[in-house]
Amino acid sequence: MAACEREAARTQPAPRPPTPPPVVRTPDAAPPPIRLTARANAMIQKVRRDESVDLPLRVEVRLGGPPPGVEYLLYFDTQRPTDQRLEVDGVSLIVDRASLPHVAGTEVDYFETEQGAGFKLNNPNEDRLIR
Repeated sequence: MAACEREAARTQPAPRPPTPPPVVRTPDAAPPPIRLTARANAMIQKVRRDESVDLPLRVEVRLGGPPPGVEYLLYFDTQRPTDQRLEVDGVSLIVDRASLPHVAGTEVDYFETEQGAGFKLNNPNEDRLIR
């Protein structure tokens, strides 16, 4: 009986050491959910001065809008209890909590062409929103 136990001990593989947990790296400072280009920032500040507006700028996302299926709205508005307030480059922005995940990483730009001028939101997640 002792010989059988010794034989079994010799044929079993040695136990493996436990696998260490994966290393999770997080950035020191997370980027703001919305970025403003210098042109967009300047135009927001200009409109705020010219029209004596002392309200934050609302960034709103409406899904299922006109093609491509996402509509963005920018307008000055009062903050509501369901809003998240963001300070981005000296501009106060408000985003409702439902829209906040959809605008993560979005860049707000301002453009002028011969056909007109306006704000454009470049959202890297837009394809995911319209599926």
